[in-house]
Amino acid sequence: MVTKSYKHVFIRLVMKTKVVTSPLIDEKVILTMIAFALTALIVLGFRYINDKPELPVSIVVKEGPMFANQSVTFVAQGQDIASQSLVWNFGDKSDKHDKGATVFHKFPAAGRYDVTLTINGRRREYKTVYIKEPPVEIPVPPIRDAKFICPDSGRVGEPVAFIDITPDATKWEWWFEGDLSASPDATDKQVKHTFNETGFKTVVLLVNGTMAGKHTILIKDKHKKQSKTENQIDDRFNTINDNTSLGTLNQQLNQNNNTQKSDSVKTIPPPHRAPDIKEEAFGLMLRQFVDDKKKVSDFSEFVCDNFLITVNINGKTGMPLKVFFEEFKKDIEESGNIKSLTITFEKNPTTNCITSINVKYKKRGWIGRKLHNNKN
Repeated sequence: MVTKSYKHVFIRLVMKTKVVTSPLIDEKVILTMIAFALTALIVLGFRYINDKPELPVSIVVKEGPMFANQSVTFVAQGQDIASQSLVWNFGDKSDKHDKGATVFHKFPAAGRYDVTLTINGRRREYKTVYIKEPPVEIPVPPIRDAKFICPDSGRVGEPVAFIDITPDATKWEWWFEGDLSASPDATDKQVKHTFNETGFKTVVLLVNGTMAGKHTILIKDKHKKQSKTENQIDDRFNTINDNTSLGTLNQQLNQNNNTQKSDSVKTIPPPHRAPDIKEEAFGLMLRQFVDDKKKVSDFSEFVCDNFLITVNINGKTGMPLKVFFEEFKKDIEESGNIKSLTITFEKNPTTNCITSINVKYKKRGWIGRKLHNNKN
C-alpha cells in the first residue's frame, strides 16, 4: 500500500511541473541563411547569362631577326579577336601601351624583352622576343671609270704601249683581243702589246676589280704605204668615242669616196651584229650557268665580248659583268637555289650588243633548296 501511494505522489508532481522546450536553431539564423542562398543564386544566374567563355589568343611575331630601333610587328590571333579588349606591354619600361589586334613597336636597345598582352582586363598572354643590334652598313663607293693612255692607231707586228693613269690603282687586268672570258693578257700598270691582224681593236682595262675602261684603236698593215684616204680615216678616228658606230664611220668614208671618185679606197665592212636573244632566254642561260650547264664564254656573243658592261642587282649599285658571274654563282651556291629571276637589258641599236643588264632575283633558302633538290 505504501508503495502504491508513493507512485501516485510522483505522478502528481510530474504533471504539475512546467515543461520548457527550446528550439535547436534560431529563426534569425534561418532567415540569414535563406538570404545568402538567394543572393548566391542571383549572382550565379547573372554570370551565367552575361559572362562569355574565354577564347584562346596567341601572339604572333614576324619571322627572322629583329633589330633595335626598327619597327617590329605584333599580331594577336584568335576567334572573335576584334571584340576583345587588348592592351600591350612591351617590357622595355616605356610608357607606351598600345591597344588593338595589330601593333608596331621599336625597342630602344638589343636584349631580351617579355611582351605581355592583357585580354579583357583579366587574362594575360606572354611572348619573349630577342632584339639584336642593327647590322653596320658599309658604304659602297661609287663606280669610277678606269683611265689609260694609248695611241689611236698602230701597225701589225709593232708593239703598242698602254699606260694606266687611274688614281689609287693597285691591280691591273688588260685584254687586247676582245675575249674577256679568258685570262687577262697583261697585269702591269704599263704594258706593250703586238697585234697580229688589221682592223679596229677594243682594248679593255679592269682596275682593282671594279673600275673599267676601254679604248678602240685602228691597227693597219705594216708594209702598206698609207694613202691619203687612210690619213683622213686616222684624222676622223681620233674623234670617235664609244658611242660612234662603225656604220657612221662607213657613211663618212663613202661620202668622201663619192667626192674623190677614187677606186683606191677600201670600204670598211659593216659592224658585226650580235645574235638576238630574249630577256627570258638570257635568264634561263643564267640559271644554267649556276647549275654548271653553261659557261661564261657562252654569253660572249650577246655582249660582243664586252664583259665589263654594268650589271645592276636588285636595284643596287652595279658591277662589271665579269665580276657579277662570280659573285652571283657564289651567292646562290652558299644560300640556296633561285626562287625567282627577272632580267631586263638594253642593247646597242646598231650592233645589237647588250650594253647594260638589270637583274632581280630571290633565293629559296635552305629549306626551299632541300625541297627543290628532293623534287628534282
